[in-house]
Amino acid sequence: MRNKRGWRIAAGLLALLLLAAGLSVGVAASEAEPCISARGGAEIRFRIPGILFPGDPENCDGAARPDLEDPATRKLIPGGGVFGIRIFCDGVLVAGGREGGSAGIEAGLRPGDLIVSVNGKKVGTVRDLTDAVANSGGSPLALSVLREEETLSLTVTPARYEGGDWQLGIFVRDNAAGIGTVTFIDPETGAFGGLGHAIGDGKTGKPLRLKAGTVTGVILDGIKRGKVGEPGELRGMLRPGGVGTVTANTECGVFGRLTEIPAGEALPVAAPDEVREGDATILCTLKNGSVGEYAVELGDLTCEAGCLRCFSVKVTDPALLALTGGIVRGMSGSPILQNGRLIGAVTHVMVSDPTRGYGIYLGSMLRAMEGGRT
Repeated sequence: MRNKRGWRIAAGLLALLLLAAGLSVGVAASEAEPCISARGGAEIRFRIPGILFPGDPENCDGAARPDLEDPATRKLIPGGGVFGIRIFCDGVLVAGGREGGSAGIEAGLRPGDLIVSVNGKKVGTVRDLTDAVANSGGSPLALSVLREEETLSLTVTPARYEGGDWQLGIFVRDNAAGIGTVTFIDPETGAFGGLGHAIGDGKTGKPLRLKAGTVTGVILDGIKRGKVGEPGELRGMLRPGGVGTVTANTECGVFGRLTEIPAGEALPVAAPDEVREGDATILCTLKNGSVGEYAVELGDLTCEAGCLRCFSVKVTDPALLALTGGIVRGMSGSPILQNGRLIGAVTHVMVSDPTRGYGIYLGSMLRAMEGGRT
């Protein structure tokens, strides 16, 4: 059964897709997948070994902070609307190497590496890197590379392929774009959280290191229904201009601040031990720009606030099943409500059964947001 919310989230919030063509990888039918999607490039898919989103689950929660407000005392506006995101990396990301030989890969570069400087000069864009290589005259270049949390020094000698300019023989990018769903908005500050997992690169699954990000509006133009072995997706286009900023990209979600605080009733946040198996609802935007409320069933609960697979989510609402077939990409971040409280967000869809997925406790997202993890 579908019930209408009495309010709308301003167009231009919510939902988050992700990367583009160079970072696309396949997902086996037995695995879980973040429910995100993109338009205007290749399908974005992330391999999720053993169902969990890549990364140490405990990284979301971290040590207790004495200044962190008790989630149970918080009141936040539930989201549910789709939003676009443009994210710029803090360096140049290596997406892969050319076939038939790559000077960069042979020198030790790997997909997922972040090139931050060349010969001691910072590179922040693809143009910075290509100019440095083109002007090298074929001389060896000293690269400073960030690989996960380790900084490496590599020396790469450019090569000429097919008689062209000096090149490293690698594919790189410095930005990503997509759409997803906003989970909550702070009614006092305009701070928001969405997705419930990181925007990560398709090779390593690690969160992209954020330099800057912009929140945009989205024009939804269709839904691809999910089926066994083939997750569905919300389809849409990013609007020009921005309606907010992205300040953190963490394993528990993407966070930032909106320029305008939307209208809506703020609800209390439930602690993990207050969540119960059984009936709940989720909020998401599927058509006409309006947020709808749909019935789901929660199971497999754990009270470990730091985990990423905190509980299972099964779609039971006939209207949602008819529209989407279950959970689809673009619904990552859809807020979950139970007993008048905001308890968490939808994060993954099971590729082998699109009616089922997983969710994260809101407390984990709040700790990640206030801890400023990037």
